[in-house]
Amino acid sequence: MGLVKVVKNKAYFKRYQVKLKRRREGKTDYYARKRLTVQDKNKYNTPKYRLIVRLTNKDVVAQLAYSKIEGDVVVASAYSHELPRYGLKAGLTNYAAAYATGLLLARRHLKAIGLDSTYKGHEELTGEDYNVEEEGDRAPFKAVLDIGLARTTTGSKIFAVMKGVADGGINVPHSENRFFGFDQEAKEYNAEAHRDRILGKHVADYMTLLKEEDEDRYKRQFSKFLTNGMNAENLVSTYQKAHASIRADPSPAAKKAAKPGKRHTAKRLTYDERKQRVADKKALLLQLKEQQEMKELPKVPDEAPGSSKEPSFFSNLYENLNQNPYFNAGAGLAGIGIAMSFLRRTAQISNTYFRRRFMITLQVNNEDAAYPWLLDFINKRSATQTRNLSANTVVHQAESGKTELSISFLPGHGTHFFVHDYRWIKVERQREKQVIQRDGIRTPFETVTLTTLGSDVKFFKRMLEHSAKEAIDNAETGLVIYQAVGPQWVRFGVPRKKRDIESVVLDGKICEQLLQDFQEFIGSAEWYADRGVPYRRGYLFYGPPGTGKSSFISALASHFGYSVCLLSLSERTLDDDRLNHLLNTAPPNSVVILEDIDAAFVSREDPMSNHPAYQGLSRVTFSGLLNALDGVACAEERITFMTTNYVERLDPALIRPGRVDRKQYFGNATDGMLRKMFARFYRQPSDSELAEQFVQLVSEHKTELSPASIQGHFLMHKQDPRGALDNIKNMFRSV
Repeated sequence: MGLVKVVKNKAYFKRYQVKLKRRREGKTDYYARKRLTVQDKNKYNTPKYRLIVRLTNKDVVAQLAYSKIEGDVVVASAYSHELPRYGLKAGLTNYAAAYATGLLLARRHLKAIGLDSTYKGHEELTGEDYNVEEEGDRAPFKAVLDIGLARTTTGSKIFAVMKGVADGGINVPHSENRFFGFDQEAKEYNAEAHRDRILGKHVADYMTLLKEEDEDRYKRQFSKFLTNGMNAENLVSTYQKAHASIRADPSPAAKKAAKPGKRHTAKRLTYDERKQRVADKKALLLQLKEQQEMKELPKVPDEAPGSSKEPSFFSNLYENLNQNPYFNAGAGLAGIGIAMSFLRRTAQISNTYFRRRFMITLQVNNEDAAYPWLLDFINKRSATQTRNLSANTVVHQAESGKTELSISFLPGHGTHFFVHDYRWIKVERQREKQVIQRDGIRTPFETVTLTTLGSDVKFFKRMLEHSAKEAIDNAETGLVIYQAVGPQWVRFGVPRKKRDIESVVLDGKICEQLLQDFQEFIGSAEWYADRGVPYRRGYLFYGPPGTGKSSFISALASHFGYSVCLLSLSERTLDDDRLNHLLNTAPPNSVVILEDIDAAFVSREDPMSNHPAYQGLSRVTFSGLLNALDGVACAEERITFMTTNYVERLDPALIRPGRVDRKQYFGNATDGMLRKMFARFYRQPSDSELAEQFVQLVSEHKTELSPASIQGHFLMHKQDPRGALDNIKNMFRSV
């Protein structure tokens, strides 16, 4: 047995030392561990190098080390958090990042020992198994894989690091049995699948799939990828560029100079400094002693000796108190404190009295209906006086993918000032910790406190009435659109400009009949109540696309001052309970629009309904929709519009009376409609010569046109009615 040196460190002298956890629980095969770490006994004293791979939640660690009695000696290391230098700024713990970390370790160490030009490794990534062969006079650098307590699962990221080290030019004994792409049953290795895994193709495929299924989740999960310009299209090329960058410059980044740490102990003085400190203390003591002796010298009396005037009692008392150091230190401070306390209390009482007698205060919380009106009123008058604002952003995303944003500003939390009716008003907006629940949504409790000079309460009453009037005027100046967000209706953006009912051209007297029907319904609430008939109205507008069904609904709502509630039955988060709740809680004086009702449900008697193209993806059941439209728990005073391009696909139970009270066909443009549209668009009489020529030219082609296509043709010639006639053939080419 050879000589074994005993290292007498702190652990050696302890009486008892708890063994390591992996030794206590028997998780380590120490016989195999010994063979892995102990070097060969030869005259060269060559260390046995190990490729240490460890995976954490945020990093991939790869090291080359060898063992000594004192512990491991690390000769090279690489971490996945270094990859942003090479273009990989996201996904630092996936399979592709593990391979890149191994490649970085191999190229960095070979460059350090001067073997980077001799052993370049596998420069072309094919996924094939690669073993380094000896070239030239120097043998390749060899390291044995050390995975610690990790499981040797086929396809593990540990073997991705090993693959990167091997492709980088370091000899790591291995086989292809543990690489991704190896089939355990067939005993075959798919190199192409392993190459795609190394280049992150599996991540790109998942990004594409998630973007199609749930775009919001896609943006949340891959936010770092998207922020750094990494998407499904350029992900593979990004990893390829990173591999090339690693081979070009694998050197570690220069470390920044460490800042001097904060010193918690006194600086050690030299002998001369200590000697000078003693001399300074002696000089200070002598100076203080001299000053004390000067104070003890007898004072010269003001009067001549033998004077008969005796000092009074009060003068003696004042002199004694004045010479008493304790009284000077304590009583003086106490007197100052008492005086300051008295002044503070006096100021508080005066402030309270002044606020009660000469100021009025109004407090409004966010449970009050006037709260949003008041905030908007304050914002309009303090926009040029305050710099503390809070943004209120509403995002609406259509099914086509187009996103619309509407941003409005409100006074932020804190103190503001503004002028109204020649008075300065102080505004304090506060948010409490408590939370209130409204319509299933938890929101913080907020209050707005207004304070101004005066004692007239009617001032605040007039201001609230003014803010309410402005809110009502704003609502009436445009068409208010609501969208379903969770269990409630939320206003979408600012009110739209109202559309004139005359702007929608319909055939014959359809417009007049629908206006009369709508007017008769909204004015006959008592008639419905007296006869026990549910006060609900359902309309079904059907016809070819582009015939003005949705446009007429908007114009009809604008004409009668109603708002519009948009509800899509194809929304995946919509179920029966939420649909019933939304229809029963629609805002007052509003109409609910269910567009393209045929896209969500089809006829139960139509054999074509089994075709996959007619099967909806919504979680709303057909019976749930029927009960929501005309069930026991349906709300009163509700007007519902349904639109469709294929009325024959609708189930008879959906369009029976009670659910659909009036059906109206919207057809393509007739001669009368063509004449009206031309006259209205170009501001000409309906019997003008140009209008008649336009109708005649369209009739000659014997092709039906939708009002939308005709309007599109007019928009191409906004100020040129003659050009609309001369280029009428272009309109039929697009049909």
